[in-house]
Amino acid sequence: MLLPELLTNWYILAGFVSAGVGMLFFVLALRLGDLNVLYPVLATSYIWINILALFFLGERVGVLKWVGVFSIVIGISYIGWGSNHD
Repeated sequence: MLLPELLTNWYILAGFVSAGVGMLFFVLALRLGDLNVLYPVLATSYIWINILALFFLGERVGVLKWVGVFSIVIGISYIGWGSNHD
């Protein structure tokens, strides 16, 4: 693909814009919150990728991937729970 074609592809442009907005929100959150609590929130991207791939792309998500997603949810929950009890 040539560069002009990439610059007129709305899916690619929307991806760049949403990534930039997400980055700005994360920087703002880092200014207002604790890094040890906020950084694990990035791990939720693995959860969202699996869910979106399943529903929008029709990909198969195996049992081991769901076990991994469940482990991430448990880990993030422990981190959130631990930050409230310090």
